[in-house]
Amino acid sequence: MYRLQGSGFLKQVTHLIRRFFGTVFARRLDDQETTQIAKALGPALAPLFFSMSTGDQRHALNVWRRLAYEQEIAEAALLHDVGKVVSQLGPVSRACATVCGAAGIRTSGRWAAYLDHGKIGARMLEDAGAGEVAIAFARFHPGPAPAGIDETTWYRLAAADEA
Repeated sequence: MYRLQGSGFLKQVTHLIRRFFGTVFARRLDDQETTQIAKALGPALAPLFFSMSTGDQRHALNVWRRLAYEQEIAEAALLHDVGKVVSQLGPVSRACATVCGAAGIRTSGRWAAYLDHGKIGARMLEDAGAGEVAIAFARFHPGPAPAGIDETTWYRLAAADEA
């Protein structure tokens, strides 16, 4: 969940605005992209990716592309926001939930599920047999690398997600 505060406030707000418009105007993946992702994730994890909204799929693919399609962190790049599928919110409701969360306003139902998408996604990835980095990145991003996760890999993922 985003907590809009401190010196990075403007950067965080800019990122969220870009994500909002990127989601609203996202184009569907083409056949080549779909095939490439299915191959990278395999049969156990690909269905999770394809359950995400078009905007989240496009964002995840862009994160992976920024990392030069590195296979060893494909799961983390492509599935870090998979928990958002549970909330079934559109872009406007997501933006409202994010503002409420950042302002410390208590939410419930689908808005609360959206704000907890990291924990939810991590459980989904655990159940599907994803790797440790993917599970951790879903659960703890944005934020510092948790114990046991290579910091260089973590910060490269985080930078690609924020770009």
